[in-house]
Amino acid sequence: MLQQRLLVFLTIILISATCFGQQNQIQFARLDLSNGLSHNQVNAILKDSKGFMWFGTLSGLNRYDGYQFKTFKNDPRDSTTIVDDFVTGIFELPGHKLYLETRSGPNIYDNISQRFVRDVKPYLKTLNITASAIRDIIRDDDGNFWFNGLEAGVFKYNPATKSTLHLKNAGETKNALDQTPVSAIQKDAEGNIWVIHRNKSIELLDRKSGKVQKRIRNYQLKKTSEFQDFRLFVDQDLDLYHEHPTWHRLLFPCER
Repeated sequence: MLQQRLLVFLTIILISATCFGQQNQIQFARLDLSNGLSHNQVNAILKDSKGFMWFGTLSGLNRYDGYQFKTFKNDPRDSTTIVDDFVTGIFELPGHKLYLETRSGPNIYDNISQRFVRDVKPYLKTLNITASAIRDIIRDDDGNFWFNGLEAGVFKYNPATKSTLHLKNAGETKNALDQTPVSAIQKDAEGNIWVIHRNKSIELLDRKSGKVQKRIRNYQLKKTSEFQDFRLFVDQDLDLYHEHPTWHRLLFPCER
């Protein structure tokens, strides 16, 4: 997930149900320190399946229920608290758990016990995910969870059948993932799953089989010294954009 940094304040767009003629009224509400947000630098945002808004900041994890914030911070005396207040990524897991990226490593938040687990590997093992690190997690329109395992490829977990499909960075066949590590995964407005690799090659995956349906090599890098971590975006018109993590801005649309 791209880190969204709002250095002064956080703006949330609220769409009003009130209509004037055929036009919807759009209202803006600002949430910041004065409303209970733990820090004005927001690095990650997630709306979970229960409707809660989660904000990862430079100084704690915040949950917003539409009325007030609840903040989760590290307590050095309590190993069940979040490992680091500097939160950089928030993703929803099966069972309404959260996978959190922090400056000091990943955590899993259990919403029932309201405790944090700092060793995430045992949990991932229960999903048959063998990756040593996870970067992105996406839930598709069928309820499946897609995990970006970087060098280990992509894992698709089906909660209904409790089965996991491992898509390896093989590259031997036309339907397999490129052999370079996965940099990011993304879902478009039609529910399609897209992958971008560290060599900037882009792939469209079949949601059912996980096989590569289409490859975009227009911008593929040839030299390994030029490989980078890229992010991928798909707008409502299904146009693709990729971004270099240092520049923090969109570059140019990728031809489909």
